[in-house]
Formats: sequence, C-alpha cells, structure tokens
Amino acid sequence: DYTQANSLTFFTEVATHYIKNYGIDGWRLDQSYQVPVDAWNTIRTAVENAAAARAAAGETWGTLGYMVGEDWDSQANIATNTYGTASNPGLKSAFDFPLHYGLVQAIGAESNGTTGDAASLFASWNDGNVYPAFAMPNLFLGNHDIPRFGDLLQRAGLGDLGDDAYWLRHKAAFSFMAAT
Repeated sequence: DYTQANSLTFFTEVATHYIKNYGIDGWRLDQSYQVPVDAWNTIRTAVENAAAARAAAGETWGTLGYMVGEDWDSQANIATNTYGTASNPGLKSAFDFPLHYGLVQAIGAESNGTTGDAASLFASWNDGNVYPAFAMPNLFLGNHDIPRFGDLLQRAGLGDLGDDAYWLRHKAAFSFMAAT
C-alpha cells in the first residue's frame, strides 16, 4: 500500500541498502505496473543517487542504478503505468514486449508456429513514439517467460541449428535491435 509512507520508506531503504552494501547494479522489476509511478520516481531517484555516490567514490560496482520494469502490456499502458511523464517520471527502462512480438512476427514465427509478417514491426499497436523522451526501452529477443527465438524458428520450420537460415534470422533480429 504505497499510500502509506512506511511502505515507500521501506522499499526505498531496501533498494539503496543493496547498492550501498553489496554494490549491485540494478534490478529486473516484475509486474512493475503494480507500483504507482510516483513511488517508482522516489525509489528510482534514491537508487540513482546511491549509485552516483558509489561512482563518485571510485567504486567499480553498484554504480549503474539500473532498474528495468516488466510491464507485459501495450506500449501506451507501459508509457502510462511504468514510465510516467517528463514531469513525473517513474522507471526509465522497461521491457518492450510489443516490439519483441513485432520482431518475432516479422523475422520468425508466433509460438503456435504461424509464420510472421514484416508489417508487424511498425503496426499501430507497436509505435515507440508513445514513450516519453527519457524512456530507454529494453529490447530483447527472448526471456524466461516466453519461448526462445530459436525454438520458435524450429517449430515453424524456418531453420535449425545446422541451417544458415536459423543463424541469419538471429543475426537479422539482433541487427534490428542494435539499429533501433
């Protein structure tokens, strides 16, 4: 209950404790949409300040203060519920699930084996311009929550480990993410 000051104080102290005492560089924050943007603003600011203090002291670790939210939703909802606005920013990074699905649809296949459509990369539901300017979407090809890209390619008959097509599709996906 983030309307209670003790909740926000507690989580802010926990977050900065791990940076100050253990030198961690950041967190993956599952279901980030469940925390109000105002609370993320407070926690993230404290994390960034603790990391900056370690960097100023010449520390090698615990200097990034990186926080990436997992908000498995539309880009508009990620913008609203995780990023916030320029005047009230929440987290500065979140997994871009819509772009992931667009990329998989364009270069590979859906989890049901249906081959993709290159137009999915820039469909109306997949427009990164809805994100605030400070947002740093985390582009990814796969994670532990979804089938791996190579598995999707194999299911759809688009390539296997020994096939050039399998590796070319991986290269195309990584090249797209790097260019983006």
